[in-house]
Amino acid sequence: MYKVIAVLAITIMAFFIFIYPFFIVRLILG
Repeated sequence: MYKVIAVLAITIMAFFIFIYPFFIVRLILG
């Protein structure tokens, strides 16, 4: 059970690391 939660947390973190810079760029550029 803990392993599933850990994998899910890592996946979410990786998703945010990939998406967040693009979100900031779109926010700056409009």
